[in-house]
Amino acid sequence: MTFNYGKFQKLAQSNIEKYGASAALRRETVSGGMAWEAGSVQVKDYPVVVLIGSFKERLIDGTNIRYGDRKILIPVEKLIFDGERITPTTDDKIVIDDIEYLIVNVNPVCPGGVDLIFEVQARGSALPGVR
Repeated sequence: MTFNYGKFQKLAQSNIEKYGASAALRRETVSGGMAWEAGSVQVKDYPVVVLIGSFKERLIDGTNIRYGDRKILIPVEKLIFDGERITPTTDDKIVIDDIEYLIVNVNPVCPGGVDLIFEVQARGSALPGVR
């Protein structure tokens, strides 16, 4: 007997939609330019609903996971735009309540080969003017 992970995918998606918060996956791409000259930067925000949590105290080591880091769950099915699936990377950022967070780590949760969610470790930016 095989286990139907598709049901869990739908359950995870509906619970995140019900209890989650609006956010945006921010992706910056650079076009043009040379090694000695900056190109133009295009910023695109992909709207998503996420579940925001924190890391257990015992996991916080001050280096890999710091106080204030957020654990963010993003349903895979909500990252499909224009027929193409967007996979979060550490080059992306996540914006929640107009606060931009750096993506430190991305772990896909895919039991039985079925993509359910992305577990994202997000950290507040240390850049001036950006929290």
